[in-house]
This record gives sequence, C-alpha cells and structure tokens, in this order.
Amino acid sequence: MKAFVIMPFAESFDDIFKIGIKDTAKDNGINAYRLDEELFDEGMLDKIYNEIESSDFIIADLSDKNPNVFYELGYAHAIGKLCILI
Repeated sequence: MKAFVIMPFAESFDDIFKIGIKDTAKDNGINAYRLDEELFDEGMLDKIYNEIESSDFIIADLSDKNPNVFYELGYAHAIGKLCILI
C-alpha cells in the first residue's frame, strides 16, 4: 500500500514528514513518500497527477496554508481519492 504525501518541501517540514508520517506509515506497512524523494523525467505537475492517481490514499499537511498543497489536494478530492488531512 502506498500513500502520496502532499506538503511543502521546506526544511521546517522534514521532521514532520520523516518521523511523524514516513516512519509511522512504515511501521504500519505503508510506503509514504513525497515528490522530492524521487527522480523523474516528466513535468512536475504531470508527475504529481500520476502519483496522486496511482496512490492508495493521500496525506496532506495543511498547516502552512500552501496554495500548491491546496491545489493538489483539490485534484485528489476531484478524482475520489481518500485523503487524510493534517
């Protein structure tokens, strides 16, 4: 099972992602990842769409009120993905 994490890539979010989300998910048999962990050839927005579509569910950190996070979350909702909001 895999979860795509939508959150800012800022260093201030690294502990939240690595300890709070990724490690917790791993302990429960879930591969949680975000886009900055991967190398890809396609455009960033296409990659985001593909990752959202292929993930079992989405985890979105809304604490920074980031417009990109809101946009990606809106897309995930529009295609019917289960979304966990933090």
